Amino acid sequence: MSDDGFITLSNEFKHLEDDYMKLGKMYNEWKNKYGEHLSINYVDPKNVGSVASYLFKQAQAGMITYKKAILYLFTKIKLNAIFVNGYYLENIDDFDKIVKQTHEVGVKHG
Repeated sequence: MSDDGFITLSNEFKHLEDDYMKLGKMYNEWKNKYGEHLSINYVDPKNVGSVASYLFKQAQAGMITYKKAILYLFTKIKLNAIFVNGYYLENIDDFDKIVKQTHEVGVKHG
């Protein structure tokens, strides 16, 4: 707490720094490999609203259904969740498969 009685937020999310660093490395590797065919959204306590917007934009683009967007919104948004091209990444090993599948869907809709 600061001298003026307000809570200081400088260390509020310090416990997430390791996760941010790991994600940054993965993101750079993925972006170099896939370039423009990639849309990644990472869920942390500060951007759940933007993830909801992202999911509905993915549904509007035909990448996922609106039903799936709502399902993800209420069941998959949690700390450290990663969405790739609209799909929830449950297993990091499935990343390449999801990008390939969603790129094919995007080509059909694009």
